[in-house]
Formats: sequence, structure tokens, C-alpha cells
Amino acid sequence: MAVRTAPNKLLCDIMIAPDGGFVVVEDAGAKGITGTYVHPDIDPEPATVQRALWVQTMSADECDVVGRQIRVRVLSGADTGGLGDRAFDGHLNIASGLLGIGARRNPDRQLLVGPAGVIGVSVFVGNDIEAICFDDSGVSYPTSGPSEVTVLLHGDSWHTFTLRNTMARWRLPASAPMVP
Repeated sequence: MAVRTAPNKLLCDIMIAPDGGFVVVEDAGAKGITGTYVHPDIDPEPATVQRALWVQTMSADECDVVGRQIRVRVLSGADTGGLGDRAFDGHLNIASGLLGIGARRNPDRQLLVGPAGVIGVSVFVGNDIEAICFDDSGVSYPTSGPSEVTVLLHGDSWHTFTLRNTMARWRLPASAPMVP
């Protein structure tokens, strides 16, 4: 009898512009962090724990031509079936408890909030856009990278909630008490 795994929990499903040709997955609270470049054909740098992942995707110019951004899903769980081609499998240190999806200056950046610590993570990539055509000539070329990224956080409930549009400034209402 086969053991059945529980379904993954969807934490975030967004369309986001790549920063050049990659999407950042990082500890949003860390300053000047180092990380590794993630591509399905490249083995990651030999480190036990990463602070950031730069996942190679279609370029920003290609996104403009096809009229859509990169789809990024963040899941928690253990089921790896149907998620795409595995591009990374390792650990990510989220010391601040804020997992950032997207570059720091990206207005569509998402923050997933949860307990601080090191988590197991797998990154899967896939293409729902196989080729790009600039005009009606029918001439096309393959994309420079994946159009979909799935980040699987190992475990069942690491993150508790998601914040959107982290570029907005938080303001207290005029009636809020001031703390000395």
C-alpha cells in the first residue's frame, strides 16, 4: 500500500516582473546578503545554508513582448509531484522571519511572515511560454528562461501570513496614541 502525502498548502501565487532575468527569493530582513544563482542546468554553490536564491527566468524584455510577468507560487508541504523541473534543493536561512519574493525595489514584491530560522526549500521551474514571436512573420525563438517558478517550503505551515506591496509607507491614523 502506497503512503499518501498531504496536499501542499498554497501560501502565495503572484505574477511578478523579473529583475533583469531572475526572481529573488531571500531573507527580506537581512542587509547585504549573499546567495546562489538557481538554474536547472547549474549545480548550486556548495553551501549548507543559503541566505538568498536568484532564480533564472525569462528576461524582463521577453515578459514585455509576451504581455505577462513571471508566475511565482510558494507552497508549504512535501509533495513534489507536478511542480516542474527541480532547480534547487537545500536550506534557506530566514533569520528575520520575512521571506521576500521579488527584488527589494519591486513594487509587486511579496513578504511571507513566519517564525525565524533555517528551512528546507526546493525550487522548481517550468515554461508555459515556449517561444516568443516579435511580429506576424511567424519567426520565433525559445525563451531565455522559465516563465514559472514554484518554491516549496518543506514542512506544513512555516509561514503565517503574506504582505503585499511592501513599497507602501505605513502611516498611523491621526487618532492613534503616540508612544514615547
